[in-house]
Amino acid sequence: MENSVPGKHLRHQAAGHDGTLTDDEELLVFKPCAAQELAFYKQVQESYVVQTPANLEKVNSILEGGDVPFHYWIPSFLGVLEQGTHTVPDDNSYVYSQESLPITESSTPDSISFETRTNSSTPMNIPIDIQSVSRSGTLTGSNNDTKSYIVLENLLKGYSKPNIMDIKLGKILYDSTTASTEKMERLADVSANTTSGSLSFRICGMILDKNNNLLQEFISNEGNSEYFTIEEDYVLLNKLFGRSRDESNILHAINLFFNNTSLSTERQQYLKETFLKRLSLLYNTLLDTPVRMISSSLLYIYDSDSKRWDLLNDEDSIVRNNFLGSRIDSDNSDDDDNDDDGDNGDDDDDENGNNNNSNQCLSSLSLIDFAHSKFVAKELGCDENVIVGVENLIELFNNL
Repeated sequence: MENSVPGKHLRHQAAGHDGTLTDDEELLVFKPCAAQELAFYKQVQESYVVQTPANLEKVNSILEGGDVPFHYWIPSFLGVLEQGTHTVPDDNSYVYSQESLPITESSTPDSISFETRTNSSTPMNIPIDIQSVSRSGTLTGSNNDTKSYIVLENLLKGYSKPNIMDIKLGKILYDSTTASTEKMERLADVSANTTSGSLSFRICGMILDKNNNLLQEFISNEGNSEYFTIEEDYVLLNKLFGRSRDESNILHAINLFFNNTSLSTERQQYLKETFLKRLSLLYNTLLDTPVRMISSSLLYIYDSDSKRWDLLNDEDSIVRNNFLGSRIDSDNSDDDDNDDDGDNGDDDDDENGNNNNSNQCLSSLSLIDFAHSKFVAKELGCDENVIVGVENLIELFNNL
């Protein structure tokens, strides 16, 4: 039986390159593999996620009022898939080649599962239905060549009506060790003529629910369709919108992101205050992390479904729930009773049909895109190129 790896195009992508995929359940993201980004994720995993006394101390520091560990700000890394056209035996004994994440048979013959180690000692299995594998469209490139994808958690999992903003960090937008002269000149010009140069951050895109007064006013007044695309339920503000913002109107642009009439003004204000707290925590994390991130982004997400807000009693986590089981609550308390939640999706549905392994956040802030990122020697200190941008965002959010 001819088969190709499961996947469909990722919905609700505010910015970035095409080619990012997700599975049928939209639990995972398959991102085209860049060698430097893969090396970065592996180093994060080795330095923070693998269970060692030193790493456990980093994770537990938040419970004692310390800084949030770096890996809580980025998508959970699950491994690498080598994707192409494969032959699947009729008996469904599925054999799969991929670099760092073994695939094992699940308890049912109609599915396969990724197995990865969490912060605990027990593996976590993520099932993928083999029938959906068989019927998915091919993901091979030209001439049926095999393609590699980094497997990450889908940060949008669990959101009903996600509103998304992608903000690229830094004044310097290129890696001088790998970029061509033409690329360096082009990106230097982008920086000089946008808020990347003046504020060390730039809006790269937004996806917004149409229930937004400021958004509708902007569309009516702007009359410039090159800045946006209107879809059935959402409006996409693209990179040209972000490049057209300057210091005189950047505050209005951020306010536009939060001005959703599906949410009360109290909930809108709560979101602004929560993201300010997150930015302050992230700032402290980055001050203590010897990393260099070129052209990485901050991904802002919130749910504009008021029913989910009611269901969760307006309670949100300051730091995003960890995909692999660990959680940092807004009150900095550790809920040991929930350590095993989500390992068995069949038994953990609540009365509302929400799986405990799914996202229980109303909003989140994450760092993404590490194709030009690396860790450096500790004595070299923090990344000033990124730090300045976060400082300016904190000042801006203080004025919302």
